[in-house]
Amino acid sequence: MKKKTIYKILCSCVILLVYACTQDISLSEGEGILKLGVRVDDAIKMVPIQLGRSTTRGALTKASLEESCKIYIRNSKGLIRKYEGMSNVPSELHLTSDSYKVIVTAGDSVNASFDTPYYKGSETFTVKGGQSTEVNVTCCLANTLVSVTYDNNIATLLDPESCVVTVWSSVGELAFDFSKQDNAGYFMMPTGETELQYKLTAKDINNNLFEYTGTITDVKPCYKYKLTFANNGEDYQEGGAFIKITIDESRIEVNEDVYIRQRPDIIGYEFDITQPIYQEIGEGIARTVFINTTSELKSAMLSSEQFAQLNIIPSSFDFMAMSEGEKANLENLGISYEYIYNAEKEESLLKVKFAESLMQPLPEGEYIFTFSATDIAEKSRTQDFKLIVSNATVLTEEINPVTVWTNRARLEGKKIKATQAELGFRYRKSGTTDEWTTAPAIESGDTFYADITDLTPNTTYEVVATDGQQASSVTKTFTTENITQLPNNSFENWHQSGKIWLIYGENESIFWDSGNHGSSTLGVNVTNYDESTQVNGNRSIKLSSQFVGILGIGKFAAGNLFAGEYVGTDGTDGILDFGRPFTDRPATLTGYYKYNQGTIDYVGSGTPEGITSGTPDIGCIYIAIGDWDTPVRIKTKDKTLFDPNDEHIIAYGELNLTQGQTDWKDFSIKLEYRSKERKPKYIIVVASASKYGDYFTGSTTSTLWLDDFNLSYE
Repeated sequence: MKKKTIYKILCSCVILLVYACTQDISLSEGEGILKLGVRVDDAIKMVPIQLGRSTTRGALTKASLEESCKIYIRNSKGLIRKYEGMSNVPSELHLTSDSYKVIVTAGDSVNASFDTPYYKGSETFTVKGGQSTEVNVTCCLANTLVSVTYDNNIATLLDPESCVVTVWSSVGELAFDFSKQDNAGYFMMPTGETELQYKLTAKDINNNLFEYTGTITDVKPCYKYKLTFANNGEDYQEGGAFIKITIDESRIEVNEDVYIRQRPDIIGYEFDITQPIYQEIGEGIARTVFINTTSELKSAMLSSEQFAQLNIIPSSFDFMAMSEGEKANLENLGISYEYIYNAEKEESLLKVKFAESLMQPLPEGEYIFTFSATDIAEKSRTQDFKLIVSNATVLTEEINPVTVWTNRARLEGKKIKATQAELGFRYRKSGTTDEWTTAPAIESGDTFYADITDLTPNTTYEVVATDGQQASSVTKTFTTENITQLPNNSFENWHQSGKIWLIYGENESIFWDSGNHGSSTLGVNVTNYDESTQVNGNRSIKLSSQFVGILGIGKFAAGNLFAGEYVGTDGTDGILDFGRPFTDRPATLTGYYKYNQGTIDYVGSGTPEGITSGTPDIGCIYIAIGDWDTPVRIKTKDKTLFDPNDEHIIAYGELNLTQGQTDWKDFSIKLEYRSKERKPKYIIVVASASKYGDYFTGSTTSTLWLDDFNLSYE
C-alpha cells in the first residue's frame, strides 16, 4: 500500500537582487546599468540540519555559496558576462540596450550525493538606454531529496542491521544502510526524467535473502520523498507480502543554513555615491556617507590624495582605530563620524559627514575620497566618493576599457548643465606637447560620445571633453591595446628531443606543439619542418597525415599543429591542452598554405555523419580567443574535443580546405566577435591536414604546408 501526502512548506531559496537606482546616470548611447547584490529572503527560517553523525553543513554552506556562486549574463549572441563569487561582481554593470537572461547557480551539481545541494535560478530582463533595470532572481534548491526510515516493528520481519535501500536514477545512485536512515540524499534528475527506482535488500528473520523493488513516480526538484518501511501488522509470509512501504512527498522546508553574508554596503545619503557629484565653485553643501554591515565593523578606512592640500594629515586613516583626540581634530577639519553596533541583530552603521565648512570653499578640480570597509567576517568593499568642482558645462568621463582597441576607441562625456554649444573632445598622446586632435560628439540625452580611429597601438592618450571653446576641468587617459604576434610564426625554430621534433628552438619557451609526442613512440613525426618549400625564411611547417603503427597494428594520425601543449598519452590516445595566455583582440589571422588533398581511407568510431571512406579529405585551420581560466583540455579517448560553441569563446574563425592547392596561396581568417564587452585570457590556433583526425579519420596521403602566420588588428 502506498500513499502520498503533500505539505505546503516554504522552499529553501537564495535571492539574488539585481536592483535599480532612480538617479540620473551617465551612459553611452544605448547603455543601461545593472547592479548586483545577494541576500537571503527575510521570510525564510534559518535552521541548521545534521547531515551525518558528526557533520553539519552550516558553516560550509555560508562560505561555499558566497565564494562559489556563479552568475552568467547572456543575450542572443551568447555569454556576455560571468562572475564567480559575489566579491568579484562589480558594483555597476554597463550593458547595451538588449534583452538578456541572468542565470545564477550555487553549490555543486552532483548526480547523487548525501551532502551536496545545488541551487539554481534564472530570469530574463531588458536593458533600455539611459536607465537602470530591476531584476529579482530566486535560486531554489534544484535537487530532488530522498530519505529512508524504518518503523520499529520492522524487526519482526527483517534484520535491521542488514537493511540496505538503494535509490537510483539513470545517472546516479545512493545506498542507505540502516545507519543512514533519515539522512537526505540529493539527486540531480536528468532533463525529462521523473522517476526514481529503489530496491530494499535485507536478511529476513530466517536469515534468507529478501529483496523488494519499487518506483517513486512524478518526482520534482525541491521536493523530498520519504520512504518508510514497516510491518503492516499481519503475520509474516515468505516473499515479503506484508512489508508496508509508505512514500511521503513534501515541499522542502528551509532547514539548511544557506545564509550568504553581504559585503559592507557604502552609500550616499540623498545622493548616488557610485556617480560623480558636481558642484559649482563656492556652492558646496554638506554630504553624508553611510557604511552598513551585517556584522561588526572591523575597519573603515578613508583616504584621498587631495587631503594634503586640504590640510588633512595623514592621507588615510581608520575611523575604527581613532582616539578621541584624533576624532576631535578631524571634526575641526570638517569630517565627523558616528558608529553604532547592534550586537543582537549583528548590524553595524558608520555615518561619516563632510561638513559644509569643508565642501563649500573647495577650489576647482576633481576630488576622490576612497572608503574601504572590512567587517569581522573579512568581507570588504571599496567605494570612491568622487566630487567635481567646476563651473564648466561638460565633464570628461572614464573610458570603458572594452571600447579601447589597438587603433580605435570610444570617448565619453557628460553634460553638467544645459548648453547649446557644439559638444566634442580633444585628445593627444599623454605626456607630450603635441597639437590636440578634435573629434565632434554624438549626443544621447545628457551624455555624448565620439568614436576615434587611427590611434597608435600600445600608447597612452589623454582626452578632454569640450563645450565649444570651453573644456572640462577633468582630463582622462586610456591606453590602446598592443599588437601581439604569435611566437615562431614562420615556424623557423625547431629542435629535437630524443625522437620528437619540437616546434621551438632550444632554450626557447614552448608556444606551438603537435601530436609528435604520441606518433614518435613508433618512430614517426607527423609534423615536421620542410626546407624544400617556403614563402619566407628557410623553412615551412609540414603536417603529414598517416597510419602510425607496426605490422598493421596502430592508428591513423592526422598531421597537426596547435598553440598549446601535448600533456600526456592515455593508452594510444593523446591528452592535449589547447591555448596560450593572450589578452589582445586581433581582427584576422593571415598566412600561406599548400594542401595535398587525399581520399579518406581510415574512418574511426564516432566520425560525424557524411564523412565516409572514399570521399575527399578536408584540411582545416581555426582560431579562437576566449576567457577561459585555464587551457582547454582535449582527450581524444573519450571524445572530449574542442567545441566552437563554447560559451567562453569571445571570437572565432575557421577555414576549411576542401580542395587541393599545389602552389602557395595566401589565406585570411576573420575573427567573428560574439562579445565586444569581454577581454580574452587565452588564444587557440589549430591546424590539421585531416579535419576529423580527432576521430582517427582521414587520408594517409593528405599533407598541409603552412608558413608566415600573422595577426592583424583594428
